[in-house]
Amino acid sequence: RALLSMDNAIRAVAERDQPATQRLRDMLRTLLEEDLRLFLRERRMHDIVVVAIENQWHHMSVHDDIIYEAIRRIVADGRESGEFERKTPLDEVTIAIRKTAAVYGHPVLLELNDPDELKRNLAAVTGLILRSLAP
Repeated sequence: RALLSMDNAIRAVAERDQPATQRLRDMLRTLLEEDLRLFLRERRMHDIVVVAIENQWHHMSVHDDIIYEAIRRIVADGRESGEFERKTPLDEVTIAIRKTAAVYGHPVLLELNDPDELKRNLAAVTGLILRSLAP
């Protein structure tokens, strides 16, 4: 149930009627904000999710798939609108963005970093991703 609210927030961003560039920025920010809220403010939830990841619970795979599909949709829409390049295979781009954003969605990695620093660095990471997608 806890991941469901995060998944719904991520899907909602991906489905907005906005330019893909803005949706990608918002989706990565939403991922970070939701994960900070869920994993750092609620220690019990943090511990449960760490166990779920370590034991490869099905819910974690579903959650990861939702994030992957949100990124994929945003990139595909950006390609269609001309915002993003089309040369690199879509799955390759999606995987690269997902792996780059992993620091913003993994409870252990979040715990190792200062939340304020993560928020400050998110703009730089997002900018780098978006420049790499430029046509």
